[in-house]
Amino acid sequence: MTTRRNTRSNSPDGINSLDEGAEKCMPEFVDLMTARRYVEAPETIDISHAKGISESALRILAECQRPLPLDGLESLSDASARALSRHRAPMSLSGRMELSERTARILSCHDGKILFHGLRQLSAETANALSTHHGTLAFRGLPRLSGDAARANLRKPRSTALQRHQTLVGGCGKGPRTPSGDSPV
Repeated sequence: MTTRRNTRSNSPDGINSLDEGAEKCMPEFVDLMTARRYVEAPETIDISHAKGISESALRILAECQRPLPLDGLESLSDASARALSRHRAPMSLSGRMELSERTARILSCHDGKILFHGLRQLSAETANALSTHHGTLAFRGLPRLSGDAARANLRKPRSTALQRHQTLVGGCGKGPRTPSGDSPV
């Protein structure tokens, strides 16, 4: 772990709310003990640059009620994505990770804001999987979107085939959206 004095200002997205001038522990890997420490005293630890995180740590972090800045992650397993999909506050996954269709489908169960500012490409299949997300998605920094990905339309209602597939892969089980974005009663 490294320690540094924070000089970063708060993010306009509200994800990185670090205290100016505070000494921060900056782990490269977040284990269970580090996650517990973050939940108890977030002013003492900066998890935004961690390149890896254990699944047990993600389960702990998913239960906390504050935004999760996980911008350093380079990969995300399906189990990790499932844990994050249960988190109820905004999260930032703005590192340079690649987002698979399956991971996108699992993360689409998250109800809040997800920042993907570090993505460099978004396939049509991944865009289609994210189209079922009921919260805000942000992709600042995506250099370009292929025609197929653009046609996937991230705001379209979810299809019945996608619902069945989500159930098979451990999806969130949300109902289809109406054009207004509301779930039918």
